[in-house]
Amino acid sequence: LRPRLPYPAIIKVPHTETGVFLKSSLKRRFPLELTAQSQRMSFLQMVLHLLFFFLPALALAACSVLCSAWRFRPGASTPWTRRWAWNAAAGALVLLAGLVVFDNDGKMATYAALVVVSATVEWVLQKGWRARL
Repeated sequence: LRPRLPYPAIIKVPHTETGVFLKSSLKRRFPLELTAQSQRMSFLQMVLHLLFFFLPALALAACSVLCSAWRFRPGASTPWTRRWAWNAAAGALVLLAGLVVFDNDGKMATYAALVVVSATVEWVLQKGWRARL
């Protein structure tokens, strides 16, 4: 007889060198099936999960490209689609690095690094070191 919970049981377990083990008290209270109460993702859920992970990088890339006309020259030599692609790729790498470093997504330090990297990429692509015309 399994206990039914009104919420999904999410339990953080300590990591050891040999693997992940449940403490005996947690194992008695929550069988292993309840700790991993997730089902397999459908293809649509997986696509949406990845889209929402990379959405901050894509949105910030679009905003930085659109707003760069106010700061830099309006007639840039690099087309806006290429600037957006470079900004989005750099932002995606920052988000992946934040996931690896912090072992969690959505940290404010990752988002701060995302803003700095996106601004730097836009500055380089617009040749911001040259004088403004």
